This record gives sequence, structure tokens and C-alpha cells, in this order.
Amino acid sequence: MADGTLRVVTSTLTRDVTGIEHSVIRLLPHLRERGVNVVMAAPAGGGLERAWTAMGLEFVGMPDEQRVGLRDSSGGSAPASALLSQIPRSASWISAFRRQALRADIIHSNSLLSHLDCVAAGRLTRTPVVLEIHDILNEGRGRSLLSAAVRGASASIAVSNAALEQLSVRAQRKASVVPQAVDTAIFTPGRGSVRAELTNSPDSVLVAVVGRMDPVKGIETLIEAVSEIRSVGGDLHLVVVGGPTDGNADYATGLRRLAEALLPGAVRFVGQRDDVAEILRSVDILCVPSMREPFGMIAIEAMSVGTPVVASRTGGFLDYVVDGQNGLLTTPGDASDIARKVLSLVSDGNLRTQLVERAHDTVSQNHEASARAERVIEIYRKAMK
Repeated sequence: MADGTLRVVTSTLTRDVTGIEHSVIRLLPHLRERGVNVVMAAPAGGGLERAWTAMGLEFVGMPDEQRVGLRDSSGGSAPASALLSQIPRSASWISAFRRQALRADIIHSNSLLSHLDCVAAGRLTRTPVVLEIHDILNEGRGRSLLSAAVRGASASIAVSNAALEQLSVRAQRKASVVPQAVDTAIFTPGRGSVRAELTNSPDSVLVAVVGRMDPVKGIETLIEAVSEIRSVGGDLHLVVVGGPTDGNADYATGLRRLAEALLPGAVRFVGQRDDVAEILRSVDILCVPSMREPFGMIAIEAMSVGTPVVASRTGGFLDYVVDGQNGLLTTPGDASDIARKVLSLVSDGNLRTQLVERAHDTVSQNHEASARAERVIEIYRKAMK
């Protein structure tokens, strides 16, 4: 730690800016104000490198090889044969990362794919390692390996109690819950300006789902719920914001076909967008019908801009959405339950006002980026001891 500056090499194994990378980026100004210099080590040539270097920060290109995670696409454990085949790739990545870790005070792994590799690199270079847990795995080999990585690290950060509780009891002792933060300078209340881009019926109630098209997100359940509301005369439209992830193109195609069948003329797919704050300000309700969600960043962002939230009663939502107080919770996979909660918001203006006001208090009291930066730095310093 030269000149009082803490040098952190943070790692992810994607070249794109996904939710995890946004989590890192939103903390950067607050970390830099406190003397923390963050270097990104990730595959080069993508949106992440462009975003990072545009901020004038150091980016280290890493080997970009196909990796196997601790889980498959459904959240279950990856097969042992697939994990074994990764060993030569991990060795290559560790060798490249080790050179960077030699100049770091802390290694911070943000990717489930890189946790074990970062622990190994930290051991080889005698550098403290902090893992950040953004995923929830099904029971099995994946959870066991994740717990082993946490036990081997100096410290770990879980973004929610659900992310923490999947770990073994021994591993939980080395982890702390530090909830995600929202950039309140960007996600501010106000009137949105892009509503006409999201629906062909701007005077109708507009519900949004925002996120990747992945079966775990439960988007088909929301389509069914909106159809149920419209079948009883509700003037409701839906906008789907986001695109499919690798391996989920067929799921995305199926969603479009379902929407065409159930919501003809009442749904719009707008793909992935960068103006998420503006979109949230332009819709009437955000629904997050996920089957499983480690934290659910989009919900806290909607709460920050003043858009009422209907979320699944699962995972990280249980840490900050209090049903009937600052948002509404529904049973995962239950379209009728979603329909009932959405209709209650549409028909009850006092309820909407109450939820929005208390949601704003939740954000300001528990999810400010500056407060999260302080917690992370505290964990860094304890890890160094």
C-alpha cells in the first residue's frame, strides 16, 4: 500500500458490462475518494474494457477462454468432468493473474467463475483475497465448491442473506452481508421521457420487466398475469426490456410467441437499453417475477426513482421489500397472485403513494453507494490484517 493508496485488483470473467460489473462501477467514485485504486482484470476487447478505460482507469487484459462455472444454466452443479476439463484453463488464467496480483494489496473476485482461481492466485502471491457472492446455487457440488472457495479466501461479501445462507456453516463465519447500493445521483425521481418508445398506448397503465431473458426470471409468468388482467377489462400494457443470454435464444423466442398469443398489440420488446433510469421513470409499475434472485438490483433502482415494485417472495428481495409497506411481494410462478397485486396498485392511489414514500426511505437509509463503499473498505482492511 504505497502512499496510503490501497491498490485492489478486481476480477470478472466477462468482457461485457453486466449487473455484476455495474455493481463495481457504481462504487468507483466513492472508493477513489477514500484512497482506493481499483484495477480491472478481465477479458479484453469488449464493453467492459471500453467503459473502464473511458474512466481513465487501469485495465488488464486476461486470457479469454471458455470457462465452466460451479453451476449449469439451471443453477444446478456443473458435472465433475466439465470442472476437471477446466484445470488447464484455470492454470493459464492464474499464471496471468498472478503477475498482476504481485502488485496488489487486495484481490477482489466478483465472478463465480473466478473465485477458485483468485483464491489460488492469492495463495501463490500471499495477497489477501475477497470474494463477492452475487449468485445463488442449487444444493450440490456447486455449493460445496463455493463454500470451499470462501473458506480459502481472506474474507467474503454476500449481497444478501439468501446468498450467505447457501454457504456451509464454516464458510458463513468468513462472510459478511453487504447489500447492493444504488447510484442515487442517476436513479432520481422524476417524469420519464421515453414512454412513447415503450408502448403504443401511452395512456394505458404500463408495466415493465427489466433484465436478461432467462428462465429463472419468470417473464412468462408476468405475460400470463398481464393477460389475466386484460381478460377482465384492465387497460394494461407490458414492456419487456432486455435480451437473451447465451444459450437462452429459444427461451426468448418462446416468450415472444407467448406474448403474441396472449397480449396481441399490448406488449413491446425493446431489447437491452442503457437508459434504465429513464425507463423506470417512464413506466407505472416494475414487476420482477423471478424464480430465484440473489439481490434484484433493478427493484432497488425502481424504488429509488419512485416507481412501485411488485417482486417475487424469494432471495434478496426478502431483505429489503416489505410486503404492503415499501413494495408488494408475490408467490414465484403464480400469475394470478401477480395479477391481484398489480390490480391493487392500479386501483389504490393511496397504496401507491405509501409504497413510493417508504421505498425512498429504504434506499436512503440502507442502500446509498457511499455507505456500501465504507463497508467494503472495512472488509479490505480486515482482510489485510
